Amino acid sequence: MDQAALDALKKATARIAEAKSFSIKAFGSREVPSTQGQMLTVFDTVDVEIKRPNKLHADIRSGDNDLAVFYDGKTVTIADDEKKLYASAAAPDTLDAFLSEAAAKHGLQLPMADFLSSDPYAVLTKGLTNAYEVGPALIDGTATRHLAFAAQGLEYQLWLDAKTSLPRLMAVTYLDATRAPHFTIVFKDWSFRNVADSAFRFTPPKNAAKIEFLPASQ
Repeated sequence: MDQAALDALKKATARIAEAKSFSIKAFGSREVPSTQGQMLTVFDTVDVEIKRPNKLHADIRSGDNDLAVFYDGKTVTIADDEKKLYASAAAPDTLDAFLSEAAAKHGLQLPMADFLSSDPYAVLTKGLTNAYEVGPALIDGTATRHLAFAAQGLEYQLWLDAKTSLPRLMAVTYLDATRAPHFTIVFKDWSFRNVADSAFRFTPPKNAAKIEFLPASQ
């Protein structure tokens, strides 16, 4: 457990945790099993706006799906503008609880969710068995610090911008899952500007139909 690697992670996550409001663009790839048993790579593009303690807006594009998510501390709405459909439900009053519930109940997966929590450092260091700094690395012309971490059933690598200390790239491998799938996420355009409350309010488009979420058991 290299303290320098932990300190670098602490510095990177502290700025994110302390921010009252921020936005981030990200591009991710993840592996999923096909019905033929082959691992397929799926790409996602996600734009997220956060206002602590309990507001989130996300635009998620994956394949032919284009979804918008609105969470205002009371309600979550997921909308598909192209299909003119949306569903709303009561939601927890904290962002941490919402991120957990959204994944469990609505299948909503945000690849950068660990960094959106109130204490990203605690989430990312939970159960760690290994932490060390690999060394410097150049990513798309940007100098970074390459860090590696491991916990039971999980390994992840993190590349931090050498100037800002903010995450630039993350790669995760799930060792306990069948065929050890992994995902990567590229972080772009961190912005710590104020996000207006209007960004988290959903207004149904004209002619949009409201539908119900499927029960969690389905």
